[in-house]
Order: sequence, then structure tokens, then C-alpha cells
Amino acid sequence: MTRMASKSQRSVGFREAPSIEGDQAAPWPAVAHGIVLAGVHSWGDCLLDEVICRPAIPIAGEPLVCHALRWLHDYGIRTASLCANSDTGYLRRCLQDGNELGLALEYYEDVMPRGPAGSLRDAALVSPAELFVVIYGTVVPRLDLVTLLAAHRTADACVTVVATRSGTRRRATEGDLEPAGIYVFSREALKLVPAKGYQDIKETLLPHLYAQGKRVITHVVGHCAAGRVLDTPSYISVCRWAVTRMSRESGMDSQYLRRDEAWIHETAHVSPTAQLIGPMIIEPDCVVGAEALIVGPTTVGAGSTLGPRTVVSRSIIWSGCQIGSNAILDDCVLTDGTRIDAGTVVRGTVCANLGNGRPGLPAVATSRISAGKPAQASVLTHSNAGRRPYPVWNAGPLTTFSPATTHAAPLHGPGAAQHSLEGAGEHHG
Repeated sequence: MTRMASKSQRSVGFREAPSIEGDQAAPWPAVAHGIVLAGVHSWGDCLLDEVICRPAIPIAGEPLVCHALRWLHDYGIRTASLCANSDTGYLRRCLQDGNELGLALEYYEDVMPRGPAGSLRDAALVSPAELFVVIYGTVVPRLDLVTLLAAHRTADACVTVVATRSGTRRRATEGDLEPAGIYVFSREALKLVPAKGYQDIKETLLPHLYAQGKRVITHVVGHCAAGRVLDTPSYISVCRWAVTRMSRESGMDSQYLRRDEAWIHETAHVSPTAQLIGPMIIEPDCVVGAEALIVGPTTVGAGSTLGPRTVVSRSIIWSGCQIGSNAILDDCVLTDGTRIDAGTVVRGTVCANLGNGRPGLPAVATSRISAGKPAQASVLTHSNAGRRPYPVWNAGPLTTFSPATTHAAPLHGPGAAQHSLEGAGEHHG
């Protein structure tokens, strides 16, 4: 499983905030409490959700939820609560007390389904703060928090809803706006949330606040100010966006070395004859063989090996993967421990090692694609009765892989549904 990067490994390329030394440098954020809504329930056959809980999915070298937590810290917030439902234990083991992130991190797990507004209200009870910055754990934020809080204060708002422009027009209308998964709440708003039952923010709380005459405002930001992972296409898009942004910035950890547009960890071994084209991150203990070609945006996860003369393009490789010599990967996602044999060609595919997946799943053969052979572990039967077998590689007949054959189930278009997190929702309960 991908774990939170240590201070010596993590990247800091997303940081826009000025340097903050102590609470006096940023009085508004310093008096606010952060609440991260990280409870995600899958509503369908979601391959990546079977591998790892979505807030822990790796983005540019660390779990997705860490980008929200670091954003809070970088703007001066020092305390935060994480609401993660059944994934609370896993995220607690991953993030611990938040010290690595510079936060005093608390955890809230609802016993009965409470919904995002209910979880927010319950988590806020333990904080003396009067102001709460609320963000979904699947958001990678880049907006200026000081500006957001100033807008909230100037308007004397009860709630500020951050929205992004979905259209191309310069002046967005109400129909062009989409919620970004970020809010500012004054404590008075939470007094209207019932102490029991499932309570939603958009469907329940905000209409109730409007009806009570409370001031709810919208803070509009550009689309790139808040990337959000909702499904496989958006995951790939956010990863590529993140890597591209980081390649243009100089704020990487000192243990990463720059080679053209690539950031390479000092413990990684990249052959001098390997070609690196475009933005990419090569994480600790990776090996890139002779005459390999990597085209970005690409991420190569910690401990992964790319054999001689491999070609990897526009792909997201998690930790501990092995790619054999002369293999070709384009537009792929490889989860932890996946193996691609020599000479194999794979395009537009999620290759998942479910044997290393979430607790409760039965062990299956290691994800492995071999040239000229059917994909192994093609069907996973869940242990709970009544659920149909889950196709690992593709929704149709088994595909044979060879140096001249590509995968039949693309990430995009017909046959892609089983590879996505499509239909998965973010809620608590």
C-alpha cells in the first residue's frame, strides 16, 4: 500500500501560501479548525476502490488526502479533524497524529450514518474554534485560503461555498458553477444541524440555512484551483496536472534532483542512457534500465523497476511494480506490486493487484500480464455471498497479450466502466 511520504521524501510543489512562522503571521487561518471529510462509499464496481480507499490513493508521491491537510497547514491552520467512516482505522495508521504534516490531527468515526453535515457538526463539537474550513479528502486545493476567509468575513457569511467554473465563459452564471468540495462554516451554522440522523450539506443544510435567512455566499475560483478525484478519468487528470505543475516549480524536497523536467529521488538509479521526456516524478529506490524511454506526465512509484528498453508514456505507476524489458505502457495505471512481463504492450488499462488490496478481500494471484498469455487472476470472487464475480482485467473475454497486441478494454469509451470509480460518491455514514 502507498503510505504517506516522510519529510525526507515528500514533495512540496503544490504550496502557494507564503511562509508562515507561528500563528501571528496568519491570524485568520490560525483561529480556524480544519475538517476533512474523507468518507467515500463506492456505489458500483470500482476497481481502484477495491484496491485502496480513495483518500489514500497516491497523487504525485503521497496519499490524496495529504494534499488537503498540507494546504490547511501551509496557511497556518494547526488543528484538524478527519472524518473517514470505516476507513478511519486505515487512515489513522497511515497519518497517525498528524505530526509529519505539522497538524494536531483528530479522528471522528460515526457509529450510525450521519452524512457530511452530521459528521461536520459532530467533529466540530470537540473544537473551541468559531470558524471551520471544511474540505473533502478527495480534493487537491490550490486556492488562496487567506482570500477565501477574507471573503467570508467581509460578507459576514454563515457559510461560504467554494465553486469552480464549469463553462468557458469569463463571467460565470449560476448554471456554470460546480461545488469544489470546499466550504467555510461559522459555528452558528452548525447549530442548525440535528444531532441525529443522516444530514447532507448541499441537499439538507444549505437549503435550511437559506430558509432561516442565514447568509450563504459563493466564492468562485478557477477550475484549476481545486482538482477533485471522483472517478478514474479524473484521477488520471489530477495526477497529470499535479506532476506537470510540480515540474514547473522549484519547491521539491532537497532529496529530489532535477533532470530537465523530471524530479528524481537521490536513492533512485536512472541509467544515463535512459531518455526522460516531459514532466515526471521518479520516487525513492526506483530503477530505470538502459535505453528506457519515459514520456510524461508520468509517476514512477517507490521501489519500482523499469527494465532495459521499456517505453512508459503518460502512466501512473504505484510502488513496487516491475516492468520487463521491451515492454510498452501507454496511458495506464499500475497499482502496488503489479508485474508486466517482457515484451508486453498495454494501453489505456488499469492493472490492479487485488491480492495486496484492502482488508477483507481474499488473496488472489499477483497481477501479472505476460506476452502471449492470458491475463492471470482474471476473475475475483468476493467472499460475501450474493455478489457477482469481479472482472479484474476487462469486462469482455480474456485478452491475450503479446508484443503486437494491445488491451481490449480502454480507460475511455465502450468497455471502460469496470475500470473506473464511476458512480462512486462522497458521503458519510
